[in-house]
Amino acid sequence: MIHISEHEAFYIDEKSSSYFGFLREDQIEDIESFYDEISRALSFPDYFGRNLDALEDMLNDLDWIPFQHIFLIVRNSNSLSLLLDHHYDAVIDIMSSTMNDRLEILMVD
Repeated sequence: MIHISEHEAFYIDEKSSSYFGFLREDQIEDIESFYDEISRALSFPDYFGRNLDALEDMLNDLDWIPFQHIFLIVRNSNSLSLLLDHHYDAVIDIMSSTMNDRLEILMVD
């Protein structure tokens, strides 16, 4: 059994070549703090541009994560619509249309 703290941004399972990133909604207040959290969860490089186009580029790349399977787990995903306000639809569209075959995004209520 694996115990993962709710405060951890990510977990690596080398045995299964899997990377698990956790989007902590309790740390999100707006689009800027969303960028902070997704950057932590997926270990974005410093050159992340902190805008929607850059988010799409990062999700479609992820070459800096050397694992075969990458999971982004969004806990309490229902609250994102309130927290991201008018950015919510664009963020969800980007997340659902990523072309990265190694990335799976799990929205957990």
